[in-house]
Amino acid sequence: MYLGALLRYSVRARPFGLRMLSAQPRSSMGSVSAIDSRILRNLFGTEEIRKAFDDNAYIHRCADVEAALARAQSRRNVIPADIGKLVTDRISAAALDIERLRRETDIVGYQILPLDIMDTTVVLQMKTGLEIIEKGLKDIFKSLAALAEKHRQTPMAGRTHLQHALPITFGYKCAVWLSGFQRHLERLEQLRPRTLLVQYGCAAESLVSLGQNGPRVRKELAILASRVDDARRH
Repeated sequence: MYLGALLRYSVRARPFGLRMLSAQPRSSMGSVSAIDSRILRNLFGTEEIRKAFDDNAYIHRCADVEAALARAQSRRNVIPADIGKLVTDRISAAALDIERLRRETDIVGYQILPLDIMDTTVVLQMKTGLEIIEKGLKDIFKSLAALAEKHRQTPMAGRTHLQHALPITFGYKCAVWLSGFQRHLERLEQLRPRTLLVQYGCAAESLVSLGQNGPRVRKELAILASRVDDARRH
């Protein structure tokens, strides 16, 4: 099971390899960027977006994918029918029992590659990120619509080539901005079906290890994993 392996590897904090959950201090040669700054980092994002993509969110999205996969496989009789609900109930607990995850990993994550879990986990994080961006765009859209209505008769100088031109209204200028954000929202909606794709291919990306159940399990996984599309990413 990918989640168990990730937690096991991280807790041991080995000198090389994955250290996502390790509390070890960053080495002196580690990367440095503006987003490390407590003062400047919100110039490049928001706390809401940061929480959607932090390590804690990543682990919980891994758990979401594992639980969705178990339910999908239960529905298609790939694993015992009661295991899907059992895994979901246990993995949804607020405090993950890391020691137990290291021991009991035989059925959870059955017939799935770590890459499948990792890719689908990132897709769920992207889905959350797009929802946050969409909310921000809609807030801007509403504000611009209100300004366009309020100032529909407020005169101002029009501009062309950075010079004053014929007069326009500030409401008209807001309406022009508004049309741009309308297109942003349309692009965002078009982006979802091209990017929010479940990754589940098993060995060799062929689903052959599950036989005829492979495509059915993938479709169930796509439905259960927050309605991402059932087309494969790779």
